[in-house]
Amino acid sequence: MILFALDLAGNRIYIENAHAGTTYLCEECGTRLMAKNKGSERQHHYAHIPDEKNRGIQRDCKWRSDLRTENQMSEWHRSWQERYPESQREVVFKKDGRIFRADVFLPERREVIEFQHSRITSEDFHERNEFYNSLGYSVIWLFDFDELEGRYQYIHPEQYDDFVQDFVREGQKVYAMDQDTYRSTFGDWKAKSKKVHVCFMRTYNQWRFYSYIKIVTGSFEYDMPMHLFVVEMKERAFLSRIGIKDGYR
Repeated sequence: MILFALDLAGNRIYIENAHAGTTYLCEECGTRLMAKNKGSERQHHYAHIPDEKNRGIQRDCKWRSDLRTENQMSEWHRSWQERYPESQREVVFKKDGRIFRADVFLPERREVIEFQHSRITSEDFHERNEFYNSLGYSVIWLFDFDELEGRYQYIHPEQYDDFVQDFVREGQKVYAMDQDTYRSTFGDWKAKSKKVHVCFMRTYNQWRFYSYIKIVTGSFEYDMPMHLFVVEMKERAFLSRIGIKDGYR
C-alpha cells in the first residue's frame, strides 16, 4: 500500500494531503500515481496509473507494495507508525537495483524501525537487515507479541536446569512456545548482526513493553519449546529507545 508520493516539485505528499486530479510520482518506480483518498471502505492510498511503456516496472513495484499491505492494514501497525513525523515514515531506499521502504527512518540516529504484525519469512527478515546494514543503518524490529493469542506459557526461571539458568537475568520473565507455533507466528529466523535489535510488545488495558534479550535456538534440536527471555521496560524508556520523545506524539 503506497501512502506517500512525490509531487512534480519533488515534495513528499502524504495520502491524506493529496488532491484529486493532481499528478503524483511513485518514489520507487518513478511512474505516475493517482490519489484514492475519498472513499470510506478502504484505507486511503495511491495507485499506479496504468502505463503500457512501463508495465513491467509498475508490476514489480505493485508486487513489492502488496507484500507490505497485509502488515500495514493492521490498526496496531498504523497506530505506531503514525506516532512519527510524516517525513520519517515510509522512507524509500535504493541500492544496486534493490528497493526497500522502511516503516520509519530516524536519520539523526541512523536507525530503521520496522513494525511487524504479520508473519515474516526468515529470507525477508535477513534480506532487509543485510540491506539496511549495508547502508550503515541499524534496524530495530518491533513484533506484536499479542499475535501469539495465548499460545505461549509462562515458566518460572527456578524451574529451569543449569543450562537455561545461565541465560536468565534478575527480574526477567521467561516464556516458552513450541516450534510450530513460533515459526507460524514469527517465521524461522534469528538475528545475525549486532546492528539488528528485536523487541516483543504486549498490550493489556494499557501498553506494556518487553525487550528481546536472547533466544535459545538449540532447543529445536530436541523438540523442546522455544524460549523467549524478556524484561519489562518502563514506557518512557521504551519510547525513547525507538525515537519517540516526550511520550506519545
